[in-house]
Amino acid sequence: MNKRTALKISTILAIVVLLIAQAAPAAATPPPGKGKPPPRAKWTFMVYIVGDNNLDDYVPLDIETELAPAGSNEDVAVVALADRAATADWTQTLLFYVTQGMEATPENAVEDWGEANMGDPQTLLDFITWTKAHYPADHYAL
Repeated sequence: MNKRTALKISTILAIVVLLIAQAAPAAATPPPGKGKPPPRAKWTFMVYIVGDNNLDDYVPLDIETELAPAGSNEDVAVVALADRAATADWTQTLLFYVTQGMEATPENAVEDWGEANMGDPQTLLDFITWTKAHYPADHYAL
């Protein structure tokens, strides 16, 4: 192999290594704008709230009065996926990491899932999979 070929191969390898190094930090980042992921909890509670019906008015109320008073802490993570009717002030499906005293507003959501079909078993499976990946725990409750 001559020097010119060796230089081309070295240059290509250097570019590949730089591209891989640039991509690596992105794979480990937490959800956008929400800071670093929480440490492994003892328990993660997953709450699946189907409010795209006549129970719509109770969705934020349930989150704020039943989940948020205790909220999440270092031992317990409370995660809620909530869907509301088209007439509500927010109509999309939102995913919340519930903290103490939190208000259930789109600004406090960890993710916006668009208009998810909460009657589809795949949506529930996606919620469980997402929660286990982002809020690991020794034990889980649904």
